[in-house]
Amino acid sequence: MSDDNSNGNSPLVKIENVHLFGKETDAALAEIVRGALGKPTSAVGDLVESGVGILHDHVRIFRMANTADGVLKVKRKLEAKGINAHDAQRISEGNFYELLDGMSRTDDAGLQDMWSQLIAEAMDPKTSTKADRSFTSVLNQMTPMDAKVLNFIGFAEAALRQAEGEHRRKGNAVLQKRGSADEMMKKAQELSRDGMKSANMTMSEMGRYISEHGLETDDVIDSVVNLVRLGVIAESLAPVSGPSLHAPRGNSSRDIQHMAQQMQRELERFGELERKRQSPVEEPKKLFEYFSPLQLGLPAEEVEHWVRVNYVFTQFGLRLGRGCGFAAL
Repeated sequence: MSDDNSNGNSPLVKIENVHLFGKETDAALAEIVRGALGKPTSAVGDLVESGVGILHDHVRIFRMANTADGVLKVKRKLEAKGINAHDAQRISEGNFYELLDGMSRTDDAGLQDMWSQLIAEAMDPKTSTKADRSFTSVLNQMTPMDAKVLNFIGFAEAALRQAEGEHRRKGNAVLQKRGSADEMMKKAQELSRDGMKSANMTMSEMGRYISEHGLETDDVIDSVVNLVRLGVIAESLAPVSGPSLHAPRGNSSRDIQHMAQQMQRELERFGELERKRQSPVEEPKKLFEYFSPLQLGLPAEEVEHWVRVNYVFTQFGLRLGRGCGFAAL
């Protein structure tokens, strides 16, 4: 008998040597159902057949495979948190069905990670994350490129926050210490070199991330527009500027005082940048832009290029990011 079924009821796509619901997946799905809904294992069959609905449409093989991958990811995430089914936070049936249904519709690794992370976070009794239907609605409208864009913004914000926080900490330490003019000049020069080195490393990391994740393609702007429409990101109000890390112009007390004032302004600017990252506006731009040292008023040898990310997470985006894991918060 051939692989083709003349009754027209067989799947259009043949998947060889794949057990979509084998022992490991059956056990994982049963554990997730028990943990999320507090239902017995016997509910698994009804859940898969009628709750999610993946056995009743023409793409059931595709969706079954995605669900199999997804529930295993949820199980592993819960295990990493040290959570078992008995200790899991309960999720309402309606929300749980929506979560599984959404997860079954994508085979993209980035989106799968977001769905599975959201389920795991909602089942974690130690977090405040809820299986909010506004989250599932947004995830259902996202593309694989949208997931890449969100992960990049999360990566960039975390990298910049870490670099600026470290420089601010070192700057405060210098300002709090007293010393001679020569000692203050030496410390300021060291701080300047260290700041430039840190800035270069951060910009290099961001440049590599952009290249490795294919974020210079034409469809990125479509994702930006979609994510702005969904209320997840918005344009940043932060001004375009590079690090203003300068040493004293001389060794007189006036020069040292000028240096201290300049450092204080720099620390205040970093704080203002952090606040402005949370103050979005509406009009979408490119996801990021490159600026040369000349455009930033920096010596050419100091910074190869500066990457300016034009978007920040909205408050809703931050909540979604905490649940789905795309923001390092």
